[in-house]
Amino acid sequence: RLAESLPGLSLGVGTIYHPWQAEEFIEMGAEFIVAPVMNAKLGDYCRKVDVPWVPGCGTVTEVFQATELGAELVKIYPANILGPDFVPAIHAVLPKVEIIPTGGVEPNLGSIKPWFDAGVLCVGMGSQLMRKDWIANGEYSKISSSISSVVNWIQDIKANQ
Repeated sequence: RLAESLPGLSLGVGTIYHPWQAEEFIEMGAEFIVAPVMNAKLGDYCRKVDVPWVPGCGTVTEVFQATELGAELVKIYPANILGPDFVPAIHAVLPKVEIIPTGGVEPNLGSIKPWFDAGVLCVGMGSQLMRKDWIANGEYSKISSSISSVVNWIQDIKANQ
């Protein structure tokens, strides 16, 4: 297992909708599950097998339901539609839940900083951070540079909060 050979790495899997999918990946070593939706059956399953679950939520009601099922971290999706102002609205009624915006968070300071200023724990990026054309063309230094820049910006933001 890859995670066992890299100390400090937690290996999770995303875009999981159903318990049977989670079960399959947990058997392969996934340590946490990320879902694009708030599926109560998936949350219940993850709680029963004691595997952290990060559901995708688009309303305060979904965030509440997720926390009732044991989610300590929820992703808000699509973040570019919901916007950073959605975070304090959630925290006004659910102050303990940690939030990760995904979907439309771009790898630049102007996109990242408003989320941290709003009170998120972290941000999620995928295709914009590791663009498909860079992967297809073997331009791995661009991916490394992109990730390095984002990490540096986040460290600076957190240091100044």
